[in-house]
Amino acid sequence: MLGMGEHSTLWLKVLLAAGAILAVVLLGQTIINYRYVSNNLVLQDARRVAQERVRNVERAARLARPQDAEAFRVLLDDLRDDTTDQVAGITLLQSNGAIVASSGQTTAAPGRQRRGLVERDAIMTREWHEGREVLVGAFPCRCGLPRRAGDAADQQPDFGRLLVQVALYEDSLSAPFSRLRRNAIISASAALSLLVALSLIAARVGAYVRGKQLEMQVELARQVQRDLLPSAATLPAGIDFAAECLPASQVGGDFYDIVSLPGGPVSFVLGDVSGHGISAALLMGLIHGAMSNPPWGASEDPDRSAARLNDLLLTKSSGERFASLFWCSYDPVSRVLRYLNAGHLPALWLRREMDGTWHLDRLTEGGPVLGILKAAAYRTAAVWANEGDLLVLFSDGITEAPNSREEQFGEERLIAVAQQSPELPARTICDAILAAVGKFTGDRAASDDQTLLVVRLWTRSSSEK
Repeated sequence: MLGMGEHSTLWLKVLLAAGAILAVVLLGQTIINYRYVSNNLVLQDARRVAQERVRNVERAARLARPQDAEAFRVLLDDLRDDTTDQVAGITLLQSNGAIVASSGQTTAAPGRQRRGLVERDAIMTREWHEGREVLVGAFPCRCGLPRRAGDAADQQPDFGRLLVQVALYEDSLSAPFSRLRRNAIISASAALSLLVALSLIAARVGAYVRGKQLEMQVELARQVQRDLLPSAATLPAGIDFAAECLPASQVGGDFYDIVSLPGGPVSFVLGDVSGHGISAALLMGLIHGAMSNPPWGASEDPDRSAARLNDLLLTKSSGERFASLFWCSYDPVSRVLRYLNAGHLPALWLRREMDGTWHLDRLTEGGPVLGILKAAAYRTAAVWANEGDLLVLFSDGITEAPNSREEQFGEERLIAVAQQSPELPARTICDAILAAVGKFTGDRAASDDQTLLVVRLWTRSSSEK
């Protein structure tokens, strides 16, 4: 059975085919209408010009009063001399088709025209003359030869029944085609553009639908990533923390997590998988799952957990992908901060001294990045912390964010923002750092995932307030 997406694709193809048929019909109808209307305009203009030439013959005959056929020929030659670029020939005919005199092309009146020869709006027919198409029509003319004494009445030309046959070059006619031609060109261009557009859409519709399906799947993956991030509701009350994870594309390779460990400690982790996008997100999911079941620091030392995770990444990614990671756990009772830095940027530890001043330390102990070196060794370090100390964890997407001059934001700018007012709430400090990064980079899109985690250390008594 066809799925919903396949049904949509089928209906879309049907609609595209119907649109293409409509475009072809519109294009053909435009061409047919143009030819039909233009032909009628040409014939109308040809009749008008031919009748004007007939009137010229009548006026010239009244003035010159030609006495024989030769005089008529001279008269016709004189009239045609000024219009040779338009008039192919002028012929004076009797009603039975006999030629009295002619100038230029001589064309016998077609038999199918006989009944219309005496009509003012005579039928114009097409013929060829010296490689050019001509329109020929015969019109009544009130001129004739004088009767000669001794001729029988039926042998005398009847001036009321003489005809003038005019042959006009079709390409010389000046029918008002500009508006018709413009409208025809617009209609034909629109139909052709529609046909081309529908053809291109039809050629790409499969890829487009697959792309939309992939986009929906990526959006679902992004939602899953959001759901993996911790919320304040899952943590002990009173912990002051703030975090943001901003992927460079729909999904990213950065992550952070906050987990309550048995016995009271709380662990914080921030990781950064090399690259970004779907492949980085998949490896991030693998790392997140390996660290969460069971949580690091819950059943074994973090250094052993890091070694096992390093071996797992070597097996799964064959050294093509690697990850840096910073993990720490804080016990609010003993105020011991244990941490492990696996090739990550050092976390910033802002310690409040007894005199109220702040001192900066970088937490660097741990080992190499995960997923590159076999049998890599890791070491967990421990430090004493005070209530109110501030931890700032970040990925390289923060410090390496470039501006328009390709300068990086850098660690020093991050430290300067954090040290401005380290006693402020974690959310305020986190927002200030991200705002400083945004102002520094301007309108440039992020080229790497940006993750930031700010934690205010506490004691058991402060968390119970």
